[in-house]
Amino acid sequence: MFVNAETAMNKLITAYATASRERDRLESEMNEKINLVRLAYIPEIEKIDLKSLEDGIKTLCEKHRHLAGTHPAANIGFRKSTELSILDKELAVKELEAHEGALDIKKSIRKSALSAWSDEALAEIGISRIKKENFFIKLNN
Repeated sequence: MFVNAETAMNKLITAYATASRERDRLESEMNEKINLVRLAYIPEIEKIDLKSLEDGIKTLCEKHRHLAGTHPAANIGFRKSTELSILDKELAVKELEAHEGALDIKKSIRKSALSAWSDEALAEIGISRIKKENFFIKLNN
């Protein structure tokens, strides 16, 4: 009985290893081809200077505001916006602690720090240690 199970397992592992290597080979080949195509287009893409054109349009609109608006190829213009500049972050955080909703502070449990705690200490704060088996496949090269 065990011999058949071992034979079946060996066949499955061999099939898995073969399929995994073929998948890796195909992904590698695909990535090489994608990179070659990407590299072929880079020189042409770098020749297109959109930033200079955008700066020219912006400068023209700044001097002649009436040109902003709808054009056959684009809508152009200015939008009002407001932003906050924080000069001293530490001071701002300290002062804002008293104002509800003004700070986003994410707190998370550092599980690695708790790994040394006893099960009893963890239980006191509502945490339990769960031991389990995780299945894995690691191919031998």
